[in-house]
Amino acid sequence: MIDINILPSAWIGHRLFANWLVQSLKPETTVDLGVDYGFSLFALAESNIGQVYGIDTFQGDIHSGHHRDAYDTVVKVLNENQYTNVNVIVGDFNDIAKVWDKPIDILHVDGLHTYEAVSNDVRTWSKFLRNENSVMIMHDTIAFPEVKQYYDEIPLHKFNFTHSAGLGVVSPNKNIIDNVILFAEQYIPK
Repeated sequence: MIDINILPSAWIGHRLFANWLVQSLKPETTVDLGVDYGFSLFALAESNIGQVYGIDTFQGDIHSGHHRDAYDTVVKVLNENQYTNVNVIVGDFNDIAKVWDKPIDILHVDGLHTYEAVSNDVRTWSKFLRNENSVMIMHDTIAFPEVKQYYDEIPLHKFNFTHSAGLGVVSPNKNIIDNVILFAEQYIPK
């Protein structure tokens, strides 16, 4: 059995937060844009609450490396660990958005890390967020200045974890972000 902790990922330091967020929000639908080897997907799914959709071309990009075969690893982990609430969708984010029909409670944006790509992903997918209690998380807000720039421009309540390449948390609901801050103060080492 493949332990998700050995998967290559800059996301590993956010696992505890992902579990807490899912258990707190009890989402019906979580979408992970940019699966790579699946660490964030599995971290968002392991509480077994709601359905988690991982969307990726699995072809890599200029930041993650081209022509990687991460899909086979993801499927193997899914099968071996019997994740029953995970759906992997192979495709381009924009193409999948054209046929997407589910409201989203948690949206994780972790695709190509250029300003143009991140802004497109957020614009394209944030329209599916269910309501004011929905949350968007954006990985690599510390590692990639263009991701951080776009994150900083979002005019909603937010908090940015600075470890594990950064994870920006955004919501229209100030209470959710206040609770994220309390979580960070209690559980994230300084």
